[in-house]
Order: sequence, then C-alpha cells, then structure tokens
Amino acid sequence: MVSRRFALAALGVAAALGLAPATAGAVPFNPSDFDLITPDPIGGNFSVDTDALKFGGFTGEERDGVAVFTLAGGSGLGNLTVTGDRPLAILFQGIGGILGTIDIGGGDGMDEPAPGFGGPGGGEGENSIGGGIANFGGAGGGFGGRGANSGGIGTAQGGEPYGDLALALSGGSGGAGGGALEIGANGMLLLLGAIIDASGGNGGPGLQGGGGGSGGGVLLHGFDVLIDPGTFIDVSGGDGSKFGGGGGGRVHVETNSSGTLFNAGTINTGGGFGCFDSLYEGVFSTASSEQMGLALAQVSASVPEPGTAAMFGLGLAGVFAAGRRRRTATR
Repeated sequence: MVSRRFALAALGVAAALGLAPATAGAVPFNPSDFDLITPDPIGGNFSVDTDALKFGGFTGEERDGVAVFTLAGGSGLGNLTVTGDRPLAILFQGIGGILGTIDIGGGDGMDEPAPGFGGPGGGEGENSIGGGIANFGGAGGGFGGRGANSGGIGTAQGGEPYGDLALALSGGSGGAGGGALEIGANGMLLLLGAIIDASGGNGGPGLQGGGGGSGGGVLLHGFDVLIDPGTFIDVSGGDGSKFGGGGGGRVHVETNSSGTLFNAGTINTGGGFGCFDSLYEGVFSTASSEQMGLALAQVSASVPEPGTAAMFGLGLAGVFAAGRRRRTATR
C-alpha cells in the first residue's frame, strides 16, 4: 500500500508539471522475463561482479552477454561498486529507485604503453570497435561522438561513432571506454540524487601516451522515468595524452507511450580534450513505446523500508521545488 501511494504521488507530480511523453522507439530488456534475486536487496551498498554474476551475496543471470540482476521493486539501491567485463543490467519488476553512486567508468592509462582499461562492457586497447589509432599521443575512441585525432606528424584518425542503445546495450571504445549500463523498471523508475559515472578513461602520459576512451552507454527505461535535480549522469570522453580526446557516449531514456519522462538532472555527453565542437559530442536520446513497462494497476511492487520511503519523499520534494522554480522563471 505504501508503494501504491508513493507511485500515485509521483505520477501526480509529473502530471502537475505538464510533462509530455517522448517519441517512439524499440523496447530493451523486460524485467518480467527474468528470475528475481531472492531475497530482494534493499538500500545499502553492494559489490557487483558482472563476470561472476554476483550482486553482493546474490546470483544473477547472463542474457545476450549482459549480467542481469532483477529485483522485485519498491526499493531503492544505494552505492554499487562494479567490476567485471560484461555490461550490467539492473531491473525492477515493480517501481525502482537508484539513490547512490554507480561507477562503470573506464580506467586511466598509467604508463606510456598502457591503454587503460574499459568499464564493464567498455572497450579496451587501441583496436576495439570505434577505437582511435595509436600515433603521437594516440587518437580518441568514438561512440556517441567521434574521437579526436592525434597530434603530431602523420595525424591518426579518431574513432567513428557507432551503436544504438535502443537496439543493443554497448559501451565506449578506445584506450579505456566507459562501461555499459541498463536500468529498467516495469513501473516508475526514479533516479534520486544518483551519480552514474560511465565516462571514458584518460590516455597514459608521454609522447606515445594513449588517446582518451569514449564515454560509455547508459540505458534507462520504465513506464515513467523521473530524474531529479540532484542526479548526475556522466558519459563524457576521456582526455588524450596530447590532443586525442575520446568522444562523448550515449544516454537513452525510454518510457511508455502513455507514461511520462521528467528530467531535471545533469547529463554530461561532452568529449575529452581535443574535442572542440559538436562533432565529438555524445548523444542523449528519448523514445516511447506501447510495450514499455506496466500501467500502475498492473504493478505489484514490494513495500519499501521506511528509510527508503523517506528518501523517495526527499526526491519528490526536490521535484516539487524544481517545478516551482521553473514556473516562477516563466512568469
């Protein structure tokens, strides 16, 4: 009952702000197609290993090369420490919330020959798809935006854009591409003060240092998606050792055709050093479909812990405040 009242209040906020649905697109993973983690983790901090398919002490499953962990819903997750090479998907069969930090960014190169390491699902090394070619300083990797060229004589070309998160979950490329993350809910998906770092790693130092990795990919979906003013999503490209910055990554948000997208958060899709115009900018896209998520009457969410419900309430208060500021500014 607490979850149902919470959902109604959240939907009421969206309606009061006059939010419009997004445009049409394809459907990602359906949370109803997966087995639940039992018992359902609630709040707190967890370590996630996408290779071992472990979420704290719980076991997930692999689907199409992605490590998938499915929760009942009605709860909010805190900080997640993520390791492994597989992309990560976190799904809620009811209402879901992200309240902490998820770091899937690419690692920096430390030495001249070191390309750094990609985040979960992100590219590693110079020759991964979309990766720039090594030269004076190395060229940047591409993904949502193009990677910047290297410096010096015989300039190497940066990596080209590729991929579409509406069709396939993928991460960045180049020396240390940002990882790939999908977060979805059958009901409303809320990001409340969340920090998602899927930025590309910086190239190693020196004349033969690497180019920057491109930013990663973040896919968000639910019947409704609410991103509060305290949320920061970073899919920026990493800096090259000279000029070869990585291109920006991709963020894609999908709702139901009858649902609502409210985004008051900050999304960084910029390229790294050397990426000086829109050619290198990553992609933020939205879509909607009739198949996405479940209507409120169909969602059977678990009852959140009192502390989690309080955090949800704080997030909604921030949304109300943002709405008041916007209405005041337009008068």
